Amino acid sequence: MINLPNKFSHEYHVHLCTGAFVFFTLLPLQAGPLTVEREFTLSAVVNGNQRAGMVALNKAVELASAKAKQHGVGVVSTYNTSTSTGMLACYAETLGKVNKLEQG
Repeated sequence: MINLPNKFSHEYHVHLCTGAFVFFTLLPLQAGPLTVEREFTLSAVVNGNQRAGMVALNKAVELASAKAKQHGVGVVSTYNTSTSTGMLACYAETLGKVNKLEQG
């Protein structure tokens, strides 16, 4: 068992490419919920509120995918994250798989 200092919380994340990798990070307690800001028909901005970059980018991928399904294109950006987003190719691969499944 790991004893965490009181000033930290934790967050788990399942990696998109493998579906089995668990990402664990210590987050300062001041980290807030993800917030979708400035959402338009084809685009949106996700404020990570100091959460892990991978978590914020997962939300962005979900939004972009939904917008692309409905309008043919979706552009979503993230900012204000506490860590890197990791390997961006995993997110592109996920979006590619979603598109391939929909086209048959």
